[in-house]
Amino acid sequence: MGEKPTAGRPSTFYIFSGEKGKRDSIIVVAQLSPEFTARLVDRWQELESQKSLIPQTLPEALRLAADLAEQKQIVEQKLAIAEPKAEFVDRYVQATGLLGFREVCKLLKVKENFFREFLLSKRIMYKLAGKLTPYSEHIEVGRFVVKTGENQINGHAYTQVKFTPKGIQWIAGLLAREQLEAA
Repeated sequence: MGEKPTAGRPSTFYIFSGEKGKRDSIIVVAQLSPEFTARLVDRWQELESQKSLIPQTLPEALRLAADLAEQKQIVEQKLAIAEPKAEFVDRYVQATGLLGFREVCKLLKVKENFFREFLLSKRIMYKLAGKLTPYSEHIEVGRFVVKTGENQINGHAYTQVKFTPKGIQWIAGLLAREQLEAA
């Protein structure tokens, strides 16, 4: 407790610090606010009604240990199944810029004919005037970019499809899934 001089009349103030100060300030607020007191009591009752997580007997402890061991085994099995998929996708996520069809084939280590048929069969791309063109939904979500330009020599307009890093990662995941299902 301290006194603070003001315009002729000193006022009293309290200084709360540490754990005891926190406790004392909660007591003061609880006295002044029935809503706060009600919430405090509700939380207290909630904590008291919770079932103890610590086993009280040896059989309970053994059951808990068996349950935890079983859960751990299940998680390890799931990780073992997912590991090859993760390695496959991680290997191809290194792309930092836009890549053309051949570059993506080389990056993913797939033959061009296989990759072309894969893109067509999965309805990722379609042929337009003999060229592979991505469906608009894939362009909109950022998997492809379609560049347009004009040939400086003859003035003809052209379009060029580029795979984005996001698109390469997504397609690598699809290929990985397909290869795992085929195996």
